[in-house]
Amino acid sequence: MRRSTQIISANKATIQLLVLDTIEPALAWADRVYIIRGTAAHTGKSSWLEEAIAADLDHAVPSPNSASWWHLRTVCEGARFDIAHHASMGKLPQSEKNAANKLAFLAQYHYAVDMKQQPPDVVIRSHNHRYADSGNNFGTYALCTAAWTIATEYVYRIGQENTLADIGAHVFKCEDGKFTPEYISYDYPEVKKIWSMKM
Repeated sequence: MRRSTQIISANKATIQLLVLDTIEPALAWADRVYIIRGTAAHTGKSSWLEEAIAADLDHAVPSPNSASWWHLRTVCEGARFDIAHHASMGKLPQSEKNAANKLAFLAQYHYAVDMKQQPPDVVIRSHNHRYADSGNNFGTYALCTAAWTIATEYVYRIGQENTLADIGAHVFKCEDGKFTPEYISYDYPEVKKIWSMKM
């Protein structure tokens, strides 16, 4: 949590209040909420911040062992969802979108072959700040979610300074075992012309 100076506060109570203020519009709209644990480098050991947020919300649905979830398997209006935070994704433009196809295939394989169970209809993963989906390629729809942030110090540290994060949100409309995904994309802040500077 101290890898960068690009922080608003190191005070844990302030951070928790800022998180709650940020997600309040979505919380006010939802009847119930599932909090998924994310990256420990951002939210502390065992992602304690997500756990604290979930425990503080009256309409958060707890997991069997805690207030938040490492891995959520749930059914929404008959559609089966498998949701977790982490997934790998290539860093090259020509290969990064394959991450969703890989997720869809692996879900089909692990559920059907290893667990001998019906695969999920939808697999959702985050972490990489870039959007990708598998479409209807494998019978399971896999989604790598977009981000809510533009480039940070980390982006420059890993040499991805020309890679723009996808900024957006994802909504699923579920009814009678069917789902309709919708991607809400937000425009990037306007960038000045790159080659207008003079040396």
